[in-house]
Amino acid sequence: MEIVKKYKKYILVGIICLGLLLLFIPRSSNSDQLVVKGDKSKIEKTEKQKERLVIGMYDPLEHSKIYLGYDKGSMLATKLVYESLVRINNDLTIDKQVASKITFSKSGKKATIKLNDKTFSDGSKLNSKAVKASYKALNKSDSEYFNKSYTENIVGMLDYQLGKTKDIKGIKVIDNQTLEFDFNNCRSENMYAFTLPIVNVKNDAGSGSYVVDQFRFQDYLQLKQKDKNDDLSYQKVLIKNVNTVVMEKQMKAYNLDVLEVSKSHFKTLKKIGYHNVYQLNSDDLHYVAFDLTKASGKNKNLRKAVYYGINKKVLKNDMDAQDVYVGHYLSTTLMDNQDVYDLNKAKSAQSDANKSKIDFEVSGDVYSLLRYDALKKTLKKANLELSQGSSFASIQETYSTDRYEIEDKINDSYLKKDYQKQLKDTYQKNCLNVLKEFDNYILDEYLVLPLCTSTYYLAMSSDVNQEQVLDFMTN
Repeated sequence: MEIVKKYKKYILVGIICLGLLLLFIPRSSNSDQLVVKGDKSKIEKTEKQKERLVIGMYDPLEHSKIYLGYDKGSMLATKLVYESLVRINNDLTIDKQVASKITFSKSGKKATIKLNDKTFSDGSKLNSKAVKASYKALNKSDSEYFNKSYTENIVGMLDYQLGKTKDIKGIKVIDNQTLEFDFNNCRSENMYAFTLPIVNVKNDAGSGSYVVDQFRFQDYLQLKQKDKNDDLSYQKVLIKNVNTVVMEKQMKAYNLDVLEVSKSHFKTLKKIGYHNVYQLNSDDLHYVAFDLTKASGKNKNLRKAVYYGINKKVLKNDMDAQDVYVGHYLSTTLMDNQDVYDLNKAKSAQSDANKSKIDFEVSGDVYSLLRYDALKKTLKKANLELSQGSSFASIQETYSTDRYEIEDKINDSYLKKDYQKQLKDTYQKNCLNVLKEFDNYILDEYLVLPLCTSTYYLAMSSDVNQEQVLDFMTN
């Protein structure tokens, strides 16, 4: 199944709950499968071409202010031109960028941030006032910035976004290099509030290692390197709009290094001969979620029985599915091949639960009904009788854009007290670990079970730094 990566607007309302899940695996895992190998000897680039990375995009560039563009090309360019207080990686590690130190209060609701000594590309100082000015500009009521939901838990932010107030009560400038962020409650998602690009509101300058060199609306954007970038070592990065009609011509002229493709393009790519093609996991994910407000959902042993009792190979074989059935962690962009299926553990947990009848909420489409029948078959071996209902579990689908729902479910359940204690402890010890710790909690206590994701293909010139460019395109 060839499904191009989905991008959704509010990448926030979810990047942690399921998001935390969706990213925990290190890049040493096997999700980046090479399906077509290119021949580097067929490349005849000029020296200028070798210094430039050319990325093709099917969606046109939406906005001259790239940090406002919702298209993939603008998002990629924003990562190079702008920095945030922190950067959150696919493996849920957190790197400080503009921030030099972040400390949280015991309540987990107040963060004090010290800034690094940085300047914008125009030479002006990136200080605390500049950070707050950027947050105000991006979150004002008429702003087109699409990730406003990242900051909704900041005290007073919703009123500011609605135009009810002229200031953001929860962001305070302490001195030139220090800010305080106050949140309404303690949540792991609060770390995403620190990922907004810091923009000089006077001229849109950033503090990243690249600057905008050329821009033509809905056509192309060229960036040039201002400072050395260890993550991407090209003098220029060209992001341009392409279509399948011009794709072959551009590749033959060595003017297209990276492009999402489908299987229908493989014949052309093999004929041209120098592109590697990777099969990558998309960011849509089907997973088993439990209702922790119901008696059966509160029974951890019963959840364990399902967790260990679902054989994903049976699901795949019975449904003849082309989806990728992921392993232990809820990761799509990075896949762990370790499955958790263990029939003995499932039977033991079912016996301890002293309950055999469970129900799954099922939608009426053919795919869901087929999957329900496959689940019923595999769970029967774990002594579980599955029926259709809504009191125990359901199959959910999420994207990297809406993942906070699981944290909401935990905070509305009997797990809240235990979870909040662990979360506050982590914020105190090392807030940069909070997303990984939340991921572990979801897997160990809530027992969310990932099922499958779709895939897409990325063609990449075999002469470019494969690891570097793959990381840039997917992280």
